[in-house]
Amino acid sequence: GTSIVIIAPRFQLRWQTEMNRIRDAVRWHVWPKRVPGVRDPALGADMEIRLGWNNNSVSVPSPLDDPEIRPYARALLDCARERKDDEQNRDVEARCNRPQKVLGAVKFRSAGSPDQNVFHLTLTESDISSDVPAGSAEHDFVDAEPAVDFASPWGQIALIRREPLLLVRYEPIGGPEAAATEVGVFLSAEDAEVEGALTKAEPPAHDDWIFQIVPKDHSRDHRRTLVKRTLEEIKRAKSKLIAGFRTTALGELGGGEHFVSRQISDGLLGGVGGGRPPKPLSPSSSVVSSKPRALLVPVRSDQDGDNTVHELDVALHGLGTEPTSVLLTADGSGHDSAGSMPVGQHVSFSWITANGAVTPGASLATSGTDATRLSLIVTVASSLRFRPKVSVEVSDAP
Repeated sequence: GTSIVIIAPRFQLRWQTEMNRIRDAVRWHVWPKRVPGVRDPALGADMEIRLGWNNNSVSVPSPLDDPEIRPYARALLDCARERKDDEQNRDVEARCNRPQKVLGAVKFRSAGSPDQNVFHLTLTESDISSDVPAGSAEHDFVDAEPAVDFASPWGQIALIRREPLLLVRYEPIGGPEAAATEVGVFLSAEDAEVEGALTKAEPPAHDDWIFQIVPKDHSRDHRRTLVKRTLEEIKRAKSKLIAGFRTTALGELGGGEHFVSRQISDGLLGGVGGGRPPKPLSPSSSVVSSKPRALLVPVRSDQDGDNTVHELDVALHGLGTEPTSVLLTADGSGHDSAGSMPVGQHVSFSWITANGAVTPGASLATSGTDATRLSLIVTVASSLRFRPKVSVEVSDAP
């Protein structure tokens, strides 16, 4: 085995908090290697990990025993053992026709009920920020970035390269609220050419597949095509799953003029790219907060030429039930293999309010309550990976 010992670490927060952050990083980004029976039902996991500090052990649950990770781990085993679900649109074989190749398999599985779709173990940004020592100077930067950038554990598809069981990245499933409790796994095919193409598509951090960076050495070099087709097939699989939910919803809404009327009244035809505008949070979604803040939930990501356009739901919390004037400011940081990096002019923002009004720019002055929901559109140039944040400043605080 391999032991990694860190001597005299400089932690910003308490030992327990910092070690739990390391635990979360292992849980969310190394779990495919920790699932037994993926390569062969008779074999154990590729990797076993133990954490500890100053002779104190840190519990790292097995993926199949982890309430947040378990649905992903089961979907991975279904991919590896080619097991199919009884329901339609949940099993998709990713294929390329020219050249003819099986690229991998996509499996979607129901994870549980909506009230179970919360972080039981994973530290959120709010949890980490609350551990900042009292009296810290405002200019003291504390890294409060959680292990994952989504607001609930499910509703994602994990993209995994087979040979090293490398979890490359998570991608939102999107779609209607009913899909929020689904999880998905893409496992690439056991094919040396597919493996080599996907490897070439990864940047130094091995956290994405970018077909544009794959070299094309000669006219019969199909590696770039294989990667591009893989990404298209994953998108197709998501569309099939979402279409199943929408077909069910159509049956409930009715058809003809009645359906179109409901679409318009519900705003399904409005917003950017036909997206659904924000709607108020349900009472059960309320979150107690010591100060006003904004929670971001990814809705969709689309390619627009060389740019990527992200749509996020923005839910305000900590304002109470009476309308309060606030200034919302969008910001964030880019990420590469070395960590955070400035984004400069590579990112632009626009806001969509509940009435459908679009306001370009990073800042939006508005009136809100705990039931307020907006959309934030983030346009990111090139293939930069960007983590958005929104600050909330109360304009008329007593």
